[in-house]
Amino acid sequence: MFSSVELLSLQAKVRGFQAQGTTVRQHISRSHGTKKCDLWQLKRSLGNNAREHLVAYCLLRGVPYEKVEKCPKTLPDAKRVLNIMQEHASYAERRKLTLEKVENLLKPIQTS
Repeated sequence: MFSSVELLSLQAKVRGFQAQGTTVRQHISRSHGTKKCDLWQLKRSLGNNAREHLVAYCLLRGVPYEKVEKCPKTLPDAKRVLNIMQEHASYAERRKLTLEKVENLLKPIQTS
C-alpha cells in the first residue's frame, strides 16, 4: 500500500517522540516547582503527538486500530491522524485518504 521509505520516515518520528519523552521524564525527576509543571505539560504534548503518529503508522501498515490500543478511553483526533497519514503518502495515495475513511478506521468494531 505505502512504500517502505514513507513508513520508515514515520517510524523514525515515533521513535524520536519516544526518545524525547524519556529525556523529558529524566528532567522532570530532577526538577521542582513551575519548571516541573512545564515539563509535565511538554511530556503530555509529546505523548499525544507520539500516539497520533503511532496510530497513523499502524493504519498505513493495515493494522486495525483495535490491535494498536486495546482499551482507549478516548479516540485520537481523526483530523490530526489524517494529516499525518497524508504527510507520509504519495500524491495518488493521499487522494484516497479522507477524513471519513480515517474516522471509520478509528471506530471500534461493534460486536452484537
